[in-house]
This record gives sequence, structure tokens and C-alpha cells, in this order.
Amino acid sequence: MGKFSRTELVSLWGARSLSVIFGVVSILFFGFTYIFGIDLTRGARYSFVYFPAVIILVAAILAQNFNRQFVQSKFLNVSICKTTGKKAVILIWLMAFLSGLTVVSNLGYQKYYRPDLLVSIIEKKSDKPIVIATTHYTHVETGEFMGIAWSMRKVFQKKLQHQCRKESICQENFRVDRSMSFAPVKFILLHQGVDSKNQVNSLQKIINRLEYPFDLWLVNFASDFNIAVENCQVDKGAFPLIDGYKYQLYHCNLSGG
Repeated sequence: MGKFSRTELVSLWGARSLSVIFGVVSILFFGFTYIFGIDLTRGARYSFVYFPAVIILVAAILAQNFNRQFVQSKFLNVSICKTTGKKAVILIWLMAFLSGLTVVSNLGYQKYYRPDLLVSIIEKKSDKPIVIATTHYTHVETGEFMGIAWSMRKVFQKKLQHQCRKESICQENFRVDRSMSFAPVKFILLHQGVDSKNQVNSLQKIINRLEYPFDLWLVNFASDFNIAVENCQVDKGAFPLIDGYKYQLYHCNLSGG
């Protein structure tokens, strides 16, 4: 077989094929992001397109070095990098395993959406009925609201379980006191195709039909913040930044106070 054995040739051919696949996918991502303006890099789920190719490519590279008696980095030509192939593969596997642990424990990967943090702020700031409004364009906004609702549900269930000892008592408390964690919550999605001014007018028409007083939370609202909402005043307090959610709190009363 010359310089390479049959196994090495097969592995080399497979590595080159996977490299081509990875290169083509990278070009497609680049084109969608920078030519068509569709930023696929924001969604981690799109990365799974090329993850299998990357995993197999790395596995093929490691397999080439596993049985070698001596492995040394060509880029870091120092004695500390010299080791056997098995030790090098085990070390890389251990690093990958530890990296995976940081991801599943929320230490090494920052989530783009953190509805749990927003819900904790809503819980602290609002003791009146809650109205959460956003501009609805695609399923993305629907998912953002679902995240908020799901986080509220988990907080409610956690507090309910903490206060109750037996299932019968929990059911009784659930019927009697539904507001032990949150005031009543309403969600408003203003659909696309409406300009900024009309979005505010549409929001005003909806909240005028609601019963006062209540707290209005604008979440990822397309219009600029500090908009004028009748009978509502902006909360001037300091609020922390939250990944994936831009928000503003209004206190709404019929008196405008």
C-alpha cells in the first residue's frame, strides 16, 4: 500500500470527505448569515446540521493517533506535550467530558433566553394583576411567552408543594388561593403588519377593556420604550439586564397615578 496501510487510507478518505461536508455547511451558514441576512448563528439548534460530521471527523483523527507510541504537537514543540497516543486520546476525552458537565450545569454555556430570571423580577415587583405584552412576528415570540408562562407555572407549583404536606391539602389550597405566588396574568400578542404607532394604539385599545389597577410589562416590544400609555406610568426603578428579554414595567390605574 506504499506509505499508508489500507486502514489508514480509508480513514484518510473519510476524514477528507467529512472535511468537505463541514466546509460546505460552513459556506451555507456564511451565505445565509451575511448575504441573505438570516442569522442562523443565533439558534444553537441549527448547529446540529454539522455536529455529526465534526464528531466523526474528530473521532477519525483520534483513531489515527490512538495506537501510536509517541505523539507530539507540531504547533507546541515542547517536551510537556510529548505523550503516548492512548494518553492523548484519554486526555482529550476527559476534557470533553468536563466541558459537557459545565454545559449541563449552566456554567459553560450562556442561555440566550432566561425567562426564569424575568419571572423572578415580575414576582418581586408586581402585587397587582399582571399584563404582559409583546409584538408578535413569528413562533419566536410565541416561544418567548411560553417560556415565561412555563417558568411562572414552575414557581407556582414549587411554592404550592412547599406549603402543603398532603395531596388533599394541596388541592384545597389550590382551589382557595390561586394567587399565593402570582397575581392573575394576561398575555397580549400584537400581530405583525402594524407600524409602531398603530401598535401602541392597538395596545391601548386592549388595555382600556381591562379592569384596573394592573401592572403592564412590555417584553421585547417592537416600539421604543418609555411610550405613552394612558392611565399608566413607567416604573423608574433600576432593573437588571436579562438575556433574551428587553422589558419595561408600567403601573396602570384609572387615576393615572
